[in-house]
Formats: sequence, C-alpha cells, structure tokens
Amino acid sequence: MNNITVPLIEKGGKAVLNKLCNLFGNKRKWYEDLCEYYGVTPRQAKELGPRSATRKPELPASSTANTVSGMTMAEIWESRPRNTAEEIYQWQKDLGSWSAFRQCYYHRSDRFDWVANTIPADGKYCEYACGSAPISNWIAENVKDRVIHFTTVDVDCEHRTFGEWRLRRRIERSGRPLTLQALIVRPDAPLPLKDQYDVISIIEALVLIHNPLEVVQHVTEHIRKGGKFWETYTVMDDPRTKNWISFRQAQEQRPAVFDYIRAKYKLLKGPDPDTPKDAGRRCWEKL
Repeated sequence: MNNITVPLIEKGGKAVLNKLCNLFGNKRKWYEDLCEYYGVTPRQAKELGPRSATRKPELPASSTANTVSGMTMAEIWESRPRNTAEEIYQWQKDLGSWSAFRQCYYHRSDRFDWVANTIPADGKYCEYACGSAPISNWIAENVKDRVIHFTTVDVDCEHRTFGEWRLRRRIERSGRPLTLQALIVRPDAPLPLKDQYDVISIIEALVLIHNPLEVVQHVTEHIRKGGKFWETYTVMDDPRTKNWISFRQAQEQRPAVFDYIRAKYKLLKGPDPDTPKDAGRRCWEKL
C-alpha cells in the first residue's frame, strides 16, 4: 500500500486517494440513488447530470414528477409567467427531475466535513433551500461519531422530494438514532422553521431566492447564540438570467442582506462579501 500512497501524496493526490477509496469501498456511488428512484442506468445518470445552458435533456418521470424534455432550463422558465412567489416556486416544480440529476452529479466528489465539524454531538442542523439535500446525505453516511437531528427545507419540488427520500433511507440504513424533519416552503404561508438550531446552511441558493433578506432574517431567528450560519451568495452578472425576477431580486437585496448579517454575526471563515465577483463560502457565528 505504501508504494501506492506515497507517490500520490507527493503529487498532491488527495483527490485521487478519495476516488480510490470510493472505488474499493462499500459506499454507494453518487448515481445509485438516481438509478433506483428514476429507473435509469449509471450511464444515463452520468449523461443527465452535467451542466449546459443549451441542453434539452430527456428527463425521466417518477412517481412524484412528470417527464420533462425538449426544453432548456431558460425555456422552462419562460414557458409561463414568473412574477409572483407562487409562479416562481412553480418553476422548480416544472423542472421535473432536472435538478435531482444535476445536483447529484455536481456534488459527486464533494465532502461536507466543513459543515459537519461545526455541528455538536446531539446537535440540530438545518439544510435550508436543500434541493436534493447533498450535505445532509453526506453527513448521515459519513459522520459516525455523533447523533445529528436533521431538518431540510425547500419549496415543493421534485429534487426536494428525491432528497428527502434518499435521506430517510440513509438514516434507516445507518441504524443510529438520527432524526429528520422535512419542511416545505409554501407561497401562501409563513416561513416554516420553529426550532432553534446549532448550525444552518444556505449553500448555492441565496442567489436564486426572490426574498433572500426575509429568508436570512427568518433563519437568524432560529439559530442559537453562538450557533453557525454557512452561506454562499454569488455575485451574478449573467445576461441569460438577469431578467429572471428571482435572480434580479436576489442581486438587488444582496447589500441589505449582508448589512443585516454583519449586525447579527461575526465572520469566522471565508472571504469578505464585498469581494469583487464574490462566490466564496462563509461561516458566521451568531452574536
């Protein structure tokens, strides 16, 4: 074994070692849940996952979603009005299984120990705007030394449904007393959090939420003093999406969101939000 690991490490081969561990280990491959839920082959999962603005994939149906085909993501957005909160939420539903495949592929090699390491034993963690819940699923499968109580939150859409399904199965297979509370954001109801959390994350979502200031204020009310808030909030200047109301409002509210965050938290890790073209990941501690 030493003959293999030494040259890999000398070449900075941490990623290669992770791939070898996944190859020869017993962990489920990133596409196995997709294959089981949507009845596709590994090859089909790999073909449906990559990003492209011009792709018109033939997305499979499931017991909870219809087939979607022949349209780009932008064309799906433009297929009906997207002015009200209800119409914007409907877009996520109209995507069908698109984001389930896309998110699983995008996070196929990711580790989320940077979140896990901030959650205490018997701690409460909320993955807000969770989509397919990549962080919670990774933690449930890989973190063995703590009991964690998960909450996932998103609008009523297929990738949220798929993410909840696979997380419940992962918790069941773990044989440990992990718990899951799955909450849905609805346009005609108050935001759904009730508990106090040790850690909440909103990763790769504030950039497309139409009401990010309201969401961050809501999240802050439900983080205990000294608790951690992980976020990414990319500065977007993409002509393809600048006319999409939710993307535009997210950028318009970005300065106010960080004025609020700076008043309620101290920055522990990550770049200053005013960094030009910021796309960094930050950890804040509630004051």
